[in-house]
Amino acid sequence: MPGRRKELLELLDQLDLKMAELTRAVEQEAAKWPAVVRLMTHPGVGPITGLVYILVIGTAERFPRGKKIGSYTGLNPSENSSAGQQRLGHISTQGNSLLRFLLGEAAQAAARVTRTGGVGM
Repeated sequence: MPGRRKELLELLDQLDLKMAELTRAVEQEAAKWPAVVRLMTHPGVGPITGLVYILVIGTAERFPRGKKIGSYTGLNPSENSSAGQQRLGHISTQGNSLLRFLLGEAAQAAARVTRTGGVGM
């Protein structure tokens, strides 16, 4: 068993090095995009979330209103209306699932920062 543990620890060290390399590459790419740098000033938004947002959404001018961005990403509530009654349900989950996931993570991180009174992440 000790031999296997050593192999796994060596593999973990290799993965840590690769992750650090990939993290640097993402940070460098994010720094090239002024819109991503601006998004990263918001609590909870890091280079990956900023890059995915800009690459999926593009410019805000594509959308007539902010609500349309919510619809595009699938963050709008589903609706079940009948006989004059409007019932809103869970988010529709249409659109880019990676962006939706990252925005959810960013929102949770921002909520933690706000709750603890921190400056940012």
